[in-house]
Amino acid sequence: NAKQDRLKKVEAKYESEMHKQEALAFHMDNLEQGHIAEQREIHRFGTIERMRQNRVAKDEWTRSHIEHWGANMEKRADREAFDVSFAQRVNQQHDNKVSSIRASTSAEVRDGVEAFEAGVTNLGV
Repeated sequence: NAKQDRLKKVEAKYESEMHKQEALAFHMDNLEQGHIAEQREIHRFGTIERMRQNRVAKDEWTRSHIEHWGANMEKRADREAFDVSFAQRVNQQHDNKVSSIRASTSAEVRDGVEAFEAGVTNLGV
């Protein structure tokens, strides 16, 4: 039985070391799980913050481009109104020119007819 006692004594040392290592492994595993959870939370917070910043930037971009769009629409309306006004002025000038040409040629024809009639009257025809 001395052999068995000695064997139990030696086994007890190994079992004690095994229990210490299991306890240490369990403790280290808990620390690692805590570290993983902490890193996950840090990443989650960073992602949420990045999404918030992206949303703010997108909203700002949208707001500024809506303002630019409004200004561009005003400029476009002004330009189109000017184009219409210019076309009307050009047409009016053309109509005035045509009217003056018609009036002068009409007066010239009238004067020619009157001169012809006066000439015919002088000839006694």
